[in-house]
Amino acid sequence: DPLFSADLSDPKSPKIIGSLKIPGFSSYLFPYGDKLLGIGQNADEQTGRTGLMKLSMFDISDPANVTESSKTDIPAYYSESLYNHKATLADYGKNIIGFPVYGDTGLEYFVYSYENGKFVQKLNAQLELKNENDCRGLYIGKVFYIAAAYELQYYDLENLKPLGTLELSD
Repeated sequence: DPLFSADLSDPKSPKIIGSLKIPGFSSYLFPYGDKLLGIGQNADEQTGRTGLMKLSMFDISDPANVTESSKTDIPAYYSESLYNHKATLADYGKNIIGFPVYGDTGLEYFVYSYENGKFVQKLNAQLELKNENDCRGLYIGKVFYIAAAYELQYYDLENLKPLGTLELSD
């Protein structure tokens, strides 16, 4: 899907002023400082077949010339974040990009930061997967939590070092 930029200064005559076409698509776009964060999937341009998930950072400083300034493949094919924007934690101030994925080892929660024009993986947490698939990342004060149906994992927000796990029962 192309990414369009529009001039809406005259509501009666909006104009497309730029577009960017890249392989794949972003299911959701999030403001991230002066950039735009996309979470989606790669796709084959010839067949349209989707592949791995990807994170994209778009430079929108020149609306007539929007560019994909950085991207990284995510080693998973599915995430609730592809269908529910509330499953993604995107906080520019804390430099946290977190989301659940379903990979070869089951349910995982990835945390990335965006540093010096690149995505940097900070955490890959394995989660207990039983009947529920949902999990969410959040922070309170200096602690980062990953809440899943059967456990709550918590980490030091500054360095994402594990602090503990609380097992939850039915």
